[in-house]
Amino acid sequence: MNRAFFWRVVMMAALAIWLAASEDGAELRRLTLTEAVHLAISQNRRLKIARLKVMESEQKKAGERSAYFPSITNQSNALHVTDLQNIGIPAGTFGTAAGSLVPALNVVLPQGQKTLFSSGTMISQPLTQLIRIHQANRVAAADVAVSKDDLKNSENQIALQVHSLYFGILIARLQKQAAEQQSTYAGENLRESEDDVRNGSALRVASIQGRAGLLESRQAVLTAELQVDDLTTE
Repeated sequence: MNRAFFWRVVMMAALAIWLAASEDGAELRRLTLTEAVHLAISQNRRLKIARLKVMESEQKKAGERSAYFPSITNQSNALHVTDLQNIGIPAGTFGTAAGSLVPALNVVLPQGQKTLFSSGTMISQPLTQLIRIHQANRVAAADVAVSKDDLKNSENQIALQVHSLYFGILIARLQKQAAEQQSTYAGENLRESEDDVRNGSALRVASIQGRAGLLESRQAVLTAELQVDDLTTE
């Protein structure tokens, strides 16, 4: 029994030390409303995706605009012949010259195993497609404008949410203060009711009603505290 009690005390002490270290190590950062809005806009994932969408639209617009300029293309080919073909020329095929056969002996001419290269470079500026290119550039510019508008709308929504949370916290704190004052009043009322019951000037039901009012006011304080914590965490 003593050993179990000893280990229980050790565990409780370790838990107390851990909680104290956690409270000391936690950094409390106070934010103004402007700082909270800037922080939310800079770190929101949806806004980061929207910014990347704007960059994508701008790059697409730059690609469409490049079609206005001349384009240079190059086409190169390499051909290697591996099929061996021999041409045989018998002696005297081309007749005689000075009494000698032309050619004097049978001749075999090997063919194949040749490598051929070709390369062509062309610069072009199609005039008939300028209308289509112009329309594509207008579409790309419209996409950029739409993506920027979407980003701005998302930023406004995030800022509105931060404002709502900020003022929600202020309202919840005021509600908590009101609930605490109501709880204090309910406690005083309960003590007066209990004194009246002891003095015989009031019935037992007055004490019960006072206790119920105190519990209700404490419940309101707890609800307000939880609401403040939820809003602050969000």
